[in-house]
Amino acid sequence: WYQGGENNMNILGDIEWKCNLNQDAHPNWMFNNTVHYKLGVSTAHGDSLRNYMFNEDNFLFTSQLGYKAVKHWYYSATLNFKTQFFNTYKTNTNDMKASFLSPGELNLGLGMTYSNKSEHGERTFNLAIAPISYNMKICRDIEHLDPTSFGIDAGHRTKHTFGSNLEAK
Repeated sequence: WYQGGENNMNILGDIEWKCNLNQDAHPNWMFNNTVHYKLGVSTAHGDSLRNYMFNEDNFLFTSQLGYKAVKHWYYSATLNFKTQFFNTYKTNTNDMKASFLSPGELNLGLGMTYSNKSEHGERTFNLAIAPISYNMKICRDIEHLDPTSFGIDAGHRTKHTFGSNLEAK
């Protein structure tokens, strides 16, 4: 390297798959689904136990089902789920920070969605308002992880809350 430095490797993969209902064939319905996975790996110079670390590990599934109310507005139900796949550890220890479904988050909402596409379909705007929303957090691996670090009460694997949700894309 010019003027010194350390060898370093970084890899980032980002995959997004969308499967949406054809609204030309079904003008009164909206059904949008997205699976998004991002994985980043880099060398771990400061970790004496591992040669590499995961700096990104995000799995996200979203789904939206709606029936037309007026113009661009739909009565809708939304689902969001996110977790990671690989175990992550604190530097120079075998203390786990996170693993598959630890944490995992599920959000279900009922409300209205505004959805609009530009004339040629190259731009879209989607606003989901869910005044009634259920959220569940899970920590599957309570043997190696502290659920309280994810906002879950001590001695429990899950936490259930109700509230509202707003998402704009």
